[in-house]
Amino acid sequence: MINFGEMPLEEAEKWPDLIAILREKVKPQRDKDKRDVRRKYWWRFGEATPALFAALEGKKRCLVAAQITKHLCFSFQPTERVFSQKLIVFPIENYARFGVLQSRIHAPWSWLLSSTMKSDLSYSPSHCFDTFPFPAAEALAPTGDLEAIGARLYETRARLMSSGTRA
Repeated sequence: MINFGEMPLEEAEKWPDLIAILREKVKPQRDKDKRDVRRKYWWRFGEATPALFAALEGKKRCLVAAQITKHLCFSFQPTERVFSQKLIVFPIENYARFGVLQSRIHAPWSWLLSSTMKSDLSYSPSHCFDTFPFPAAEALAPTGDLEAIGARLYETRARLMSSGTRA
């Protein structure tokens, strides 16, 4: 992947070998795109998401979930990744919030308030995350019980997934 971020073309051209690849393989398709922004900024990878980058600034990891999924599953990912538009990215680093979102309380909430794609959940952050009644801030503190429980859940799930063992 070649990703110049929001770099202007003049600056991106300081890497002529990379720009040559994009001119050959990407620009012809972008020239046909219906959206002006895709034709105008043909060397850029995808669409600009300044709000996302601002929310992730200074964080080492974030929580992600597939937008369309049979099983709602949250996972931590490094923030320097380039995320697919089919992935919902939450600027959350702590295990307490992970534990709450991965809970048996949040799952039915999500199925109730989101739409579906065929028989899969189409998670809607504005309907599910923004409206979800999270516990009080002190319960989500890094030194609280939910942080330890969420960490144990995350680590146990990761161990089970990598071993191929079923719970």
